[in-house]
Amino acid sequence: MKSNWIACIALSIAAAWGLISCSSKTQSGTSYSLESEPSAVLQHWVSDIELIPVPQGHPISFVTKIAYRNGAYYILTGNGLFLFSPEKGTLREISAYGNSNAEWLRLNTFYFSEKDQDLCLIDSFKSNILHYSLQGTYQYTEHLNGLSSYEVTDAVQVGNDLILSCGLFRDQSCIYLKAPGKDFSAAIKLKELAFKSQHAIQGIGKHTLSDYNANLRCVVPFDNHIYEIKDDLLTVTDTIPTPSPVPSAKFLAESSDFSLLEMGVRCLNGKISPCFSGIYETSKWILLPFFDAQFTLLDKDTKKAYFADTTCMNEALGFPLSNIQGSNGDTLLCYWNALDFSSRFDALKQPTPLREKIQARLAESKLNPDDDFIIAVHLSK
Repeated sequence: MKSNWIACIALSIAAAWGLISCSSKTQSGTSYSLESEPSAVLQHWVSDIELIPVPQGHPISFVTKIAYRNGAYYILTGNGLFLFSPEKGTLREISAYGNSNAEWLRLNTFYFSEKDQDLCLIDSFKSNILHYSLQGTYQYTEHLNGLSSYEVTDAVQVGNDLILSCGLFRDQSCIYLKAPGKDFSAAIKLKELAFKSQHAIQGIGKHTLSDYNANLRCVVPFDNHIYEIKDDLLTVTDTIPTPSPVPSAKFLAESSDFSLLEMGVRCLNGKISPCFSGIYETSKWILLPFFDAQFTLLDKDTKKAYFADTTCMNEALGFPLSNIQGSNGDTLLCYWNALDFSSRFDALKQPTPLREKIQARLAESKLNPDDDFIIAVHLSK
């Protein structure tokens, strides 16, 4: 059983890119109190759920990011980008793999330009940003010298500047970067790590940047703080309690040649908190997952923190806060195989108002569990 648990954790981490080491842990900012209600995460966060079937016959797999704009979902996969409009029932694939100026070799992520005028796709391998209309029509390619020095995993445009979340590769130690006017020759390193990785590309998490309500926040792996990015600095805004100790500098230093899998399993097996791999903010809550293994939910009004361990031995507890691929306002956006979603739901034995709502949505959606994929939209209270 233990080996199965480790395998599940390893798969969860590896599928979602990865983790990196830590920064200083200066205690400052708003502090939260940890509540002893492990099952409270679901009932506190989710008020309702909407299940949106995705048309069959399209190879949408290995989804890494979902965003919503103007009635359409933008779904990033290992092969390209899909634009899905539920109201129109249309699904369009943007696939332009190749060496020409209008093509990419590897899509890292995407973002929306200022005032949502463009859909911007980042190929840091070729140092390019490909601009599309929101309807998916190619417009032009912007070549940025120096972009190839960074393995971009997330991006947000603020005014004319580009804020990037970067993974580790080669000799790079920077994880947050600001490119003034998207000029990478003048890039400002907002956060660096104490050591580097000799392994293949190592991510720092998933959705580590949040720009809810124009507040730009981020998390750093193995660090129990939330940071605000402002005036070319990372400033601690919140200190988050964890149910087990935060990794010490000594613990992190023992992995001088960092291994994603080794570090994740060591933390979870050693009763040490891995802290957070992402951040999702709404008007009332901040959700801090460690992939699909653990969740910490913050009530911004009461300053209370709720923690849930949702590893494979207790996976029903975290349902449906799994497979999170994005957020939009006061909703979370998740992508599921319909059969996996139904199976996870069946494991929820305890009758609750939320369970009844999910059951009703499943009946309404008329999903075919053998074939369908769905976007699950979780509505925050």
